[in-house]
Amino acid sequence: MLNRSRGRAAARWLASFISLAIVPPTIVSAESQPAAEAATLKFRVNGVPLHAKAIRVSLPQQVLTEALLREWSTAAAGPSLHVETSARTILGRQVGFLHETITLKVIDAGHTEVHMAVRDLRQPVAPQPRLPFTVPRSFALLSVVEQGSEPMVAQTFSLAARDTASSVIKAVDGALRTAGWSVSPAFRAQTTPQSQSRAPRPTPADVVLWASRNDRQLQVVIVPSSQGSTVIVQVSAHAP
Repeated sequence: MLNRSRGRAAARWLASFISLAIVPPTIVSAESQPAAEAATLKFRVNGVPLHAKAIRVSLPQQVLTEALLREWSTAAAGPSLHVETSARTILGRQVGFLHETITLKVIDAGHTEVHMAVRDLRQPVAPQPRLPFTVPRSFALLSVVEQGSEPMVAQTFSLAARDTASSVIKAVDGALRTAGWSVSPAFRAQTTPQSQSRAPRPTPADVVLWASRNDRQLQVVIVPSSQGSTVIVQVSAHAP
């Protein structure tokens, strides 16, 4: 009964996320984890502007999901989206000009990691930025995430390549040098033990390239996969 009551309280706050209110301290775990931060992030994904928050809720995922669906069923909104996968639950709805998406992921039996994103359909979609170097045609751009404002915008490009990691390293290294970047020698990433950090880290098989050009810095992480390689390119400006 306590979990159900707390689930309703949590659902009421999450359902009113469009107000970007502060999370009640009775809902969020006091444990020092990155997901416990309730600060609002503003970023763009493929040019689409989004507001997002990530929190850690001291409730089981199923309890929180059911409470949210009950709360949404009483609201004046469009039909809700409900998708279950082996790793997470995704909920979505349309409220006027706002599209809300909530992703719930099990941390353990009594805690859930919640990621919330809101898109205001009245805000225009920005032109998608281009990579600051030319990649081979065998590379496919999957997504671009931008955070910050000029001149300190940080960009993360995700790409898939059909080539092996060694071929990708050679191609990217050459493309960077041709585009005027100063490239440091590639190195194998070292894994950070899970007990020391919950943030995703490169595995020993990943290869990292560092480069700089004028006031810009660039990092490329190349991850071997069964279909070729995944390439993550992060571009940022030097702090003034």
